[in-house]
Amino acid sequence: MKESRRFSLVVSKIPNRVNNIISGNPEKGGNYMKKITSVLLVLVLACSLLAGCSSVGGQPDNSGIDTMMGNGNETAHYPIEVDSLDKSFVYTSAPEKVVVLDYISAQILVALGLGDRITSLAPSMNTIDEVKDEYRAEVSAIKMFPAEAMKNGVPGLESVLAEEPDLVVGTAYAFNSNNVGDIQDFIGNGINIYASEGTYVEKPTLENVYNDIENLGKIFGVSDRAETLISSLRSREKKITDMMKATDEIAVFNFDSNMNDGTFYTVGGANLLDALFAMANVRNIFGDLETNYARISLEEIISRNPEYVIVTKYYTETDAEEKINYFETTPELADITAVRKDNYIIISGISLRPGLQTLDALEDIVKAIHPEGVR
Repeated sequence: MKESRRFSLVVSKIPNRVNNIISGNPEKGGNYMKKITSVLLVLVLACSLLAGCSSVGGQPDNSGIDTMMGNGNETAHYPIEVDSLDKSFVYTSAPEKVVVLDYISAQILVALGLGDRITSLAPSMNTIDEVKDEYRAEVSAIKMFPAEAMKNGVPGLESVLAEEPDLVVGTAYAFNSNNVGDIQDFIGNGINIYASEGTYVEKPTLENVYNDIENLGKIFGVSDRAETLISSLRSREKKITDMMKATDEIAVFNFDSNMNDGTFYTVGGANLLDALFAMANVRNIFGDLETNYARISLEEIISRNPEYVIVTKYYTETDAEEKINYFETTPELADITAVRKDNYIIISGISLRPGLQTLDALEDIVKAIHPEGVR
């Protein structure tokens, strides 16, 4: 509209100048010939610009504006709001300095091409050997918090604040006063946080992993990369669920921890692993317990007679072997189906936290229990 108004003002001044020239008044007209010529050139240029701003059919051509605004890309979509832990966080630009509190979140950021945004990293309760092969080198190169700054696998609040981050990413377990700090500690310092969705919702599933990827893509302005990654994961998931339709259900027991007092920890019906079991067409023998983890007795395992024991491997190289050896050498367990048939499956502890390795665990379970369904 501004161009049109200026164009009309120029035109309105021309007639008086032209009349003076036509009437032969050199004082008022003759000296303006060059000016009129210049004005006419301006008019021709203005008409060309206006014509160039219209497309076929007389509709405005916004290609120049679209180019300037980036067609809805990174520079155009801020500010945004993303929720986490029942709080809404505003982002006016993509975070540049990110503290990450576990290898699971770090792998997602690296997979999205954002590894260079991570200024410092904490391993949580996992080791670098548990990181996926394709991301291990890049994750290993990220600066780690020093051991003296760590507590329960994460740094203290002061160590995190010293990094001056504009975003802290981790599990919900990390954001409390006993670990890295309460969520209000970060809000009070003007720092956004993002907690893995599957670590605080009831009955997490793979959908929470996809939501994390989508949200992080939105936060950093790389939604296209996030969509590509999610599409790849969904394709793998669909292949599994399609194969499992023709298989028989198998009863399994998850051996998470031995408390060395005749009781054990296993996953209940509210655990992410229980959701994976369902997708693999296997039945968690303690899935009827509506808890994340359940403490159960040796007698309960025997009475429910699992066909497979799925062993969660934590921390040390010998952890899984020690758990299997316990089942193999305990006389009371000798007659359960899993022991008689030597049916053990080992999964990494990192895969039980919602992330890129969760689907790996599902595929491992399917290949071991339903080899006839794997194509």
